[in-house]
Amino acid sequence: MTNRWVDRIYNGLNVYERNVFGYFFDIHWNYRTKTFGVLKELLLGASSYLLCKWQRYLKKDIYFKYIEVPITTKCSLNCKECNNLIQYYQQPKNSDAVQIIKDIRRICSVTKRIKLMRILGVDPLVHPDLLFILKELKKIDKIEKVEVVTNGTLLFSANCVRVLKHSKFSVDISNYGTHSSKYVELIRQLDRNHIRYHTQKEQKSWKALSSCRCRERSDKELKEAFSACMEDCHSLLNGELHICARSAHGTDLGLFEKRSEDYVCVYRACRKSELKKQIFAMLNKKMIAACNYCDMFQIDK
Repeated sequence: MTNRWVDRIYNGLNVYERNVFGYFFDIHWNYRTKTFGVLKELLLGASSYLLCKWQRYLKKDIYFKYIEVPITTKCSLNCKECNNLIQYYQQPKNSDAVQIIKDIRRICSVTKRIKLMRILGVDPLVHPDLLFILKELKKIDKIEKVEVVTNGTLLFSANCVRVLKHSKFSVDISNYGTHSSKYVELIRQLDRNHIRYHTQKEQKSWKALSSCRCRERSDKELKEAFSACMEDCHSLLNGELHICARSAHGTDLGLFEKRSEDYVCVYRACRKSELKKQIFAMLNKKMIAACNYCDMFQIDK
């Protein structure tokens, strides 16, 4: 009963509020795997709801339950319907590792806490400076957990393995069957070194979102799509913080318009107070342009 009760609360919140609620209640990752007493669930849900409302209207602190950081557009696979639109990159490249850390530190300077940061590529193991990135992320106390996402085609270097043993880190392995040629070997490597990871049975398909045709949605439909999407996959790409990965990669590729109000350029605001204000405004938006080029939640017309 309380599962549905808490879900109804969560689904009625906007993006900013879901970050606060999700951070304090752990609904996004741990809620469904924990067993609370009924009274405790009610108290946690009610207090988290009041807290997110208090933060939005009075305190306005920034919390993130999740940010993903694609550190490269190079990949060891070539999926034709990649949800991050990597198939459209004609000249994939690695992002500058020093700048990535500067961008992350800049965001952390105006953020209270980040529950989880996921390091993506497409496959981050192709990045020559992955070790440096992991070492630097280990030092940032405001980031509670770091997860490295890989497709099972490469192994970690010995130096990366040593860093990943820290309790802050875990690995998320996508299993694409025979395409994940190093999958079994990677599992053995992580098990042997007692590194936390999670994976799943062979991933044969996923929801196809890759078509970037304009859906010609009205403002009302865009607001409905934005409200219905619970992904909240905030993405930091090339110094720009976006609501979602679709917005980050789509605008980076020039597949659709880049609207200044849909993202935050981390270094455009000279003062921290201005950066915090811009992030707060972005998280409280009611729609973004990327919703016109995505079918994560199809609207019935």
